[in-house]
Amino acid sequence: MALDSLSIRGFRRLVALLRQDFPTDHAVEVRRRTLKTCRARHRIHPREKIGPRGGKTYPLTHIIVIDKDVGVGDCFESLFHEWAHALRWEQNPNAGHDDTYWKFYGRMYRKYLDD
Repeated sequence: MALDSLSIRGFRRLVALLRQDFPTDHAVEVRRRTLKTCRARHRIHPREKIGPRGGKTYPLTHIIVIDKDVGVGDCFESLFHEWAHALRWEQNPNAGHDDTYWKFYGRMYRKYLDD
């Protein structure tokens, strides 16, 4: 089941909640697009943006990309998953799914369910 208009509203609400209650040291962009070439349904890309012709340098940005065609539950789970990686990356860019990652993930999940 793809996201419908009510689910998109809930998704946007969740992104705003995460930005407010679980801020990262760097910006986080959340995008939804069709992921045809990637088996994963979500990705995170910490990167530094460089302006045209080597001009202005922008701060490091985490980019979370979630497949447009993923179901509502998977979309929310993917967002929690990748946001937890963004939070964990701030402390250790090489950390995977360690105990600290799961603590971040659990806090976000509980917060969303409590609202």
